[in-house]
This record gives sequence, C-alpha cells and structure tokens, in this order.
Amino acid sequence: MLPEIKSRAALRRFIHTFPEEESWVVVYTGEGTSHSWLWVGETLEALGWKRVVFSASLTFDVLSGAGACVVSGGDTFAIAESLGHEGATALRSFIRSGGLYIGTCAGGYLVLRSSKEPLNLFNFIRAPIANLREVIPEPVRMKEKFAQPYGCRYVFHPVRGEIEIHVVKNFPFVSKGIITAPIYGGPVMEETEEVEVIARYCGFTDKTEFLVDREFADEIYTGRAAAVRAAHKDLKIYAFGPHIEHPEYEEANLILGKLLVCEGKRTEAEKEVSHVDALDIHKIRALASNLRIALESKTRRLEGWKGSKYLMAYHFLTFVNAIWDKVRRKRNAIALPEEVEEVRTLLEESLSHVKSGELEAGTLLSSLNSCASHVFNWHFRAMRTEKRDLSSENAAGI
Repeated sequence: MLPEIKSRAALRRFIHTFPEEESWVVVYTGEGTSHSWLWVGETLEALGWKRVVFSASLTFDVLSGAGACVVSGGDTFAIAESLGHEGATALRSFIRSGGLYIGTCAGGYLVLRSSKEPLNLFNFIRAPIANLREVIPEPVRMKEKFAQPYGCRYVFHPVRGEIEIHVVKNFPFVSKGIITAPIYGGPVMEETEEVEVIARYCGFTDKTEFLVDREFADEIYTGRAAAVRAAHKDLKIYAFGPHIEHPEYEEANLILGKLLVCEGKRTEAEKEVSHVDALDIHKIRALASNLRIALESKTRRLEGWKGSKYLMAYHFLTFVNAIWDKVRRKRNAIALPEEVEEVRTLLEESLSHVKSGELEAGTLLSSLNSCASHVFNWHFRAMRTEKRDLSSENAAGI
C-alpha cells in the first residue's frame, strides 16, 4: 500500500527512496501521436521517474522488460494504423503478461471495442462512447476541432480545456474527490460489465471552452465515465478521457505516478541501450535554435488538416521548443551515432524547407516528433547516468 502522498514532490521523494518501485515505462511517440506525449515526459521527469523509453513503435522487443506502456493523445486511427497487427499483438501479449497500459485521449479510445478497421485490432475492453452520434449540433466555435467522421456517424467534442472529474472509487493509488484536468477530444465512456469506473465527469470551470451550448455539453458529460479500468483483475488496462499527464495539473499527475508505482510490472530486465557515448551535439543545438526562429514567422502557413486532426501553429512550436529546452544547455548527448546523425539530418531538412516555404505540414510535424523522441531518450539516459554516478559516489563514501 502506497503511503498517503499529496504532491509530486512527495511522490518524487518516495520514488527516490524506493528505487525498486520504479519499473520501466515505454511512451509511444510514433505516427499519429500529438505533442501530448511530451507532457508525459515532462511529468515523469517532475516525478523523478528516470526509467523511461520513448519509442515510435510498440513491438515485442520494445515492450520486453517494460512494466508499463503509455499512449497519449493524437489521431486514434493513425495510431492504430501505424501500430498495425504487430503492435496490437505485442500490446495484447504485454498486457496479458501483467503489463500496465495507460491510455489518455486517443490512447483511451484505442483500447475500446470498435468494429472499424484498424481500430478493431485493439478490442481490449468494451465501454461505448457517448460522444458518438449520427446527428450533431452546429458548433459555435472551432469547427475544425469539434467533430470527426466515424462511418456514418461523428465523434464530437462539446468542450475543450479544463474540466472537473469526480474520482468515485478508492484505489490504493488515489482517494475519492473532485479534481481538474484538461480535455482535448478525449472519450466520454459508458459503463459496462467489462470495466470499473474510476472517475466521472462532474462539472466545468471558468477555463472550460464550450464549442456548443452549455446545456448540451452538460447532457453529454455529467455523470458519465471519464476514466475506466478493465474489470478483469488480471488486466491492467486504464482508459482516460482527460489528459492526466498534463504538467500543469498536479493532482491528475499523481494518478499517473501512483498508477505506475502500484500497478507497473516489476521485471529484472535491463532496457538500457549499451555502447552509447557522450557525443557532441553543438550542431543540433544551433539547428534547433535557428529552426525556432524560422518557425515563429511561418507556422500560420502550415496550419491545416493531417488525417482527421487539424494542425495548429502551436503544434509545431511545441515540438521545436521541447527539443531546444532539452539540448540548449548540453554540449554532449549520451546517444548512438546514428541517432545524432538522424536528428541532425531531419533538423537541417526541416530548417531548409521552412525557410523556402516548400515543406508540407504533416512531414514537418513527423520530423519534429521523431527528433523530439530521440532527444527525450538522450535526456532521460543522462538522468539515469547521473543517478548511477551519485549511487556509486555514495557507496564509496565520497
């Protein structure tokens, strides 16, 4: 049983004191994901969780030795298509062997039962979504964010931004009560015999943005499930509508952190990459800085549709700013040479095309996503190296 912990700092101290409680976490960063996986990385760092691998695929090899897998927001169809049969099979095997799955927003939709291809590869739990209808109202704002076709029906999102959820079930990792978290298109789920409801939507705040009238939004959300767990005791599958990983929402972050501590599978496997060296990244630092400057004046021209997602200017800047934040104070990266070369090449190509105005938005976003995934892996490797160095010094009495 986890002791009563009410802050990220307290959970960080617990993880530092009991490092054996820290299992390996795989964060999916592949095709279809949005910038929300960056939030997962930032929150895990704030919690002091260092055993993290950011991966563009979910294969048997990637998930081997991991204790938990996190899939956050994006385009659910694109994620399912990218993972394909191999990813679905590997993820199902991982869960059946005791692995913890946490899905938020698109990652929540991914594991819900569906008849549509390729979503039907991931029919892990049944919890019908209430925000799915044949006839939907006309939105009063942000039409491009309001709805996406789903066969002859539409998945629609009456609100965006902060929302209140009521945690209704006492688990070892979380107490009952009302907390806030942001929602950007996440599922509104109905209760079935295959799931246990952890939290329900219960209200709005002054930071909620209504895309339809409030009365209709209230009808869709209030009382329905915001978070569910697979009812089968041996399946650790959690689906969340809101983004509990958003770094600005500490109470929601505690659910994520405590879930990883209490439900993450413990393994003896070592997922550290071998034969990595501290490689010079001054060129990458310069490219990231120049790309930030170039994008500031060009992102409006890159807005538009990519699959079922409408890309906004901040999507591009969020990725390049995250890359810059992780490399700006570093002279070296603990990385494989081919990783450094790939990031350098992608940044050079992106900068060249942004300056010329010839780059397609989806290609740019995929390139920035791939670069960020590598850079976050370097950053967390450095954190683990520092931790080992400190442990060695303490053992030697230095």
